[in-house]
Amino acid sequence: MQLNESLEQFREQGLEITGISYDSVATVRHFSERVGIQFPLLADPDASNIRAFGVVNTTVSTERRNYGIPFPGIYIIDENGILREKYFERNYRERFTARSILARDFGIYVGPKTELETGGQQIPISIYTSDPVAQPGNRISLVVEFNLPPKMHLYAPGVEGYTPLSFSIEPDSRIRIHDPEYPEPEILYLPAIKERVPVYRGNLRVILEVTLTADYTEEWVAKGVLTISSRLSPDDPGPYFILSGGTQLEIQGTLAYQACDDKVCFLPEQLPLKFQIEIEAQDEERVPK
Repeated sequence: MQLNESLEQFREQGLEITGISYDSVATVRHFSERVGIQFPLLADPDASNIRAFGVVNTTVSTERRNYGIPFPGIYIIDENGILREKYFERNYRERFTARSILARDFGIYVGPKTELETGGQQIPISIYTSDPVAQPGNRISLVVEFNLPPKMHLYAPGVEGYTPLSFSIEPDSRIRIHDPEYPEPEILYLPAIKERVPVYRGNLRVILEVTLTADYTEEWVAKGVLTISSRLSPDDPGPYFILSGGTQLEIQGTLAYQACDDKVCFLPEQLPLKFQIEIEAQDEERVPK
């Protein structure tokens, strides 16, 4: 569904989408027609192609009905057949969203940006999420963008004696926090103090990814975000968790940095961050027998 909604953005980057599932042709056709999938969705019921790619989910026992299911993932392949990127998760309930890939690889986002107040430094800083609407199990990107004025720089991680750029998220049982990804800095020589320091200049983005917890937690259920449905059969991988629609998740964090220009080295800044995510209900409709 998320790939379908982001199809045009991928095509604008010269990419086409093809999906593959271990389900039968009839199951794939029913799902594709029901939700209006607009790209080729291939059936691989004996998982021969899934095995050929080496992505069979090895956490699923060969005795279970759903053996042959792949690890959830996405390959990005260029026009010469060369693999450029791959995004895979071990837990079958978890996966990168299409929009998180668009945000991190192509700088494309949907939804509003929030401009941060930065005191007297007048540095344009904005934050946004790759997915304003998401589901448990989704891995999404939280993004901070700087547009530094000419002759201004920020200190990068690894600097000594100054406050480096850092982006952190407060712990929350409903999310799993991944390490932030900082761009490669440049080395700047400061003749006044005869030092070489790692810095950022111009436009830069810092991305921190979080995975919305896919497994059962008492907090999700207690707050009415999740209800639990039973297994369909003894060998079914359930239980399944059904979301209540319209639930908001607020993710809080902190942005710290120190900026200097050609005349002044400003005091370190520490700014509070808030990201709003709407948790949407999952598609629980089953294929008819």
